[in-house]
Amino acid sequence: MLKLSNSWLSSLSDCLHIPAALVRRRGAVSTGRRALSRRRSQRAVGTDASALIELLEPRVVLSAAPTQWLQRGISGGGVFSQPSLSPHNPNELYVGTDMSQMFHSKDAGQSWDFYNADEFVVSNHVNGVQFTSDPQVLFALDQLNISMPTPLRSTDGGASWDRPGSASFASNWPTGERAWRIFADPGSLGRLIVATQDEIYLSTDAGTTFTSAYAYSGTVNASQKLGLHVGGAFFDGSTIYVGTNAGLLVSTNGGMFQAAAVGGIPAGDGIFAFAGASDGTTTRLWAVTHSVSKISTPSLPSGNYFGYQNIYSLTVGDPSWTVSSTGLPAAIQLTQITMAGNDIDTVYTGGRETTGGILSMYVGKYSSTTGNWSQAFTLQGAGSNVTTGFVGSGGHIPGSVTIEGLSVAPNDSSRVIVTDGWVAHTSVDGGAQWQQ
Repeated sequence: MLKLSNSWLSSLSDCLHIPAALVRRRGAVSTGRRALSRRRSQRAVGTDASALIELLEPRVVLSAAPTQWLQRGISGGGVFSQPSLSPHNPNELYVGTDMSQMFHSKDAGQSWDFYNADEFVVSNHVNGVQFTSDPQVLFALDQLNISMPTPLRSTDGGASWDRPGSASFASNWPTGERAWRIFADPGSLGRLIVATQDEIYLSTDAGTTFTSAYAYSGTVNASQKLGLHVGGAFFDGSTIYVGTNAGLLVSTNGGMFQAAAVGGIPAGDGIFAFAGASDGTTTRLWAVTHSVSKISTPSLPSGNYFGYQNIYSLTVGDPSWTVSSTGLPAAIQLTQITMAGNDIDTVYTGGRETTGGILSMYVGKYSSTTGNWSQAFTLQGAGSNVTTGFVGSGGHIPGSVTIEGLSVAPNDSSRVIVTDGWVAHTSVDGGAQWQQ
C-alpha cells in the first residue's frame, strides 16, 4: 500500500480521476477485515491526516532492458520462396526470400543459418537449391548482380559456393546471359540444365561446361519480360522432360531438346508449372497451364494467378494431355505443381481459391486411387491441420493468401514444404499435418 497525505491524495484523485471508492481510511484494510474495509471504501475521503490507496493489481518492474535476443524462427521481410528438401537428410531444407537471404536448416527448422551477401544472394524470381546424387554437390542461382543472375555450385555441401569461372565451374558460361531457372538431376552427379530468357543450356559434367540445347523461337524482350519460361524439369534416366510456355520439350542421351508431339493443351496456353515421376515402368507428367500472354519471364508465382487455365496429366506414350481437375474448387487459381520423382501416384498443387468472396491459400493433394483432388492444408476452423507459431495459433495473419513455393523431397512424397508471404510450413506425413 501507499501512504499519502489527504491533500496530496485529493489532488491526485482530481488529476487522475481516481474514484473515491478506491480511497480507504488509514487502517481500514487488514487481514480478516476485507468485508468491512470494502464497505468503508464506499465513503468519501475524510479529514484524517493521511489515507491509504490499495493497489488493485501487482506490478513487476524490470530492473533493466533485455540484453539478449533469441532466434525463434525465420522471417523473410517479404515472401518466402524457392523451398527445397534434401533427398539425403530428412531434416535438411533450404528456403529463400525476396530480401536476398537463403536460409538453411539441418534440424527440420529448429535452427537456421544463412549466407552472407558476398556468398549467395537470391530473390523470388529464381528457383531454389538443387540436389544431386552426391550430398556434397549442390547447384543454385545467384543474384549478386540483381539484373544478371548466374549459376552457383557447391562441392562441400553448401559450406561455400563457386561462381562461373572459379574452381573449374561454368568455364564457358556465356557472358551477359541471365540465368532464371536451374534444375539438377537428383539421381546423378553430372546432369543439370539452366534456362535463360531465350535458351536452355545443358551440362553433363557437373557444371564444368555448358552447351546450348534449345533456342526459343518466340518473342524475346527483356524490358517487357517476354521470353522462354521453364516451369519445371524431370530427369528420367537418360531422358529429360521440360515443361515450358512453348510446350513440352524432350532431350534424350544428352542431345538437343525437341518439342514433344502430344496434344491436349489448347493453342494459346502454355505450361507454367511442371513436374514428373517414374516408377521404372510408367512415367507420368503433370502441368499447370496459363495463358501464354500472361506468362512473364522471369515469373513470380504471386504475380501470375490471373493467367491460370487448367491442370493436366500425361502418361508418357499417350497421344495427348488429359484434364485432371476433378475435386478442385470452382474458383481456383493454381501456380504450383510438385511430386517426388519416384512416386507417380502422389501429386501436390498450390495456389489460391475464392470462397464467399474471400481469398485463401490452397494446397491440394491428388489421389490416383480416386482420381480426385482434396484439400491438404486447412488453416482454421473445422478440420484444421496446421500448427502455427509466431503468426498466431490456429491461423495466419489476414492477407497471407498467396502460395510462393511448394516442394516435395525428390525421393519421398510424404515430405512436403509450402511457403507464402509470411512463413514456411512442413509436413512429414503427406500433408495430414503441417508444422510452422
